[in-house]
Amino acid sequence: MIDVLPDPGYDPAAYRVEPMTLTRLLDDGDRVDLGGRVLTVLHLPGHTPGSIALLEERAGILYSGDIIYEGALIDNLPNSDVAAYRRSMEFLVDLDVSLVHPGHGESFDRARLRQLAGTYLRRTAVSVADKESRHSIIRDVPPKRETSRLTRSPGRLLAFSDGVFAIAVTLLVLEIQPPHDFGRLLRGLGALWPSYLAYTLSFLLIGQVWVNHHVMFDRVRHVDRAVLFLNTLLLMVIAFLPFSTSLLADALRAEQGLRASVVVYGGTLWTAAALFNIVWAHLRRAKLLDPGLRPFGARAIARRFALALVWIGSGILVGAFVPIAGVAIIAAFLPAYYLPIRGEYGEQDDTAD
Repeated sequence: MIDVLPDPGYDPAAYRVEPMTLTRLLDDGDRVDLGGRVLTVLHLPGHTPGSIALLEERAGILYSGDIIYEGALIDNLPNSDVAAYRRSMEFLVDLDVSLVHPGHGESFDRARLRQLAGTYLRRTAVSVADKESRHSIIRDVPPKRETSRLTRSPGRLLAFSDGVFAIAVTLLVLEIQPPHDFGRLLRGLGALWPSYLAYTLSFLLIGQVWVNHHVMFDRVRHVDRAVLFLNTLLLMVIAFLPFSTSLLADALRAEQGLRASVVVYGGTLWTAAALFNIVWAHLRRAKLLDPGLRPFGARAIARRFALALVWIGSGILVGAFVPIAGVAIIAAFLPAYYLPIRGEYGEQDDTAD
């Protein structure tokens, strides 16, 4: 297989591994900076307890080592653990990479990665179930259960959320009813300006919420039951926005009840912002975030979400006395929150030591 020597006069018989000094142990989420290339350490046990892979996020490349490759995967070594191997494979199925360089054999793409991982999960599902069944019969006790909290991929949560966001923005236009007097169509269309204003403001605000929802969940590795519940509450508030928008438009058109309508409209947005903060705080506390997001980035996102409470709260407070000014403050919230958050893609804090 080797047909070229490293250098002239190279003697394979004289080759030896030079001793090295251990300086530290790598842990899951550690980052190795090679100067222009940053590799994130992924702890993927199963083949051995300490099996790792290296993820080059910016390039979408995974160096998988011995955890996955073409051919029979070895999970019968003295220290191998099939249950741990399965958890590692469940993680790899959802890993977003474009190319995998394994420790053995040819490289392959994400589709093949998912295929190999899925094949292993299907193959071992029967053996794991059979092993637990035999253990239960012999011991006359239920099979041992995992004590760790159940976690899930965020894929289905995001798909459901995107559907709710899409429906919410679609319902907004239903509030705009065409004029009935076609003899004065232009005047009738002009009289609908409150509906246009409320529609534009709400559409852009829901779009902004959708953008920041992705900012949040793009950095999430797993979700638990608490995240599913909290996200459901957030979507319930988003689905309420078409009603708040209609209320605001009708109040502007009638020139009555403006204060109350602005408070209801702003209160709906403030509740959504509060739930954003609660979800993000739980994700950080429960360690469900992707290790590629550094502490600086996590704090930057938390500050952006917290500022929304103050900003929208100010709009509500002002709107209770001067409704148009309150709407203007809430509208000013739009351009600031469409801007990217420094550190959200894993950038380092330049001011850090």
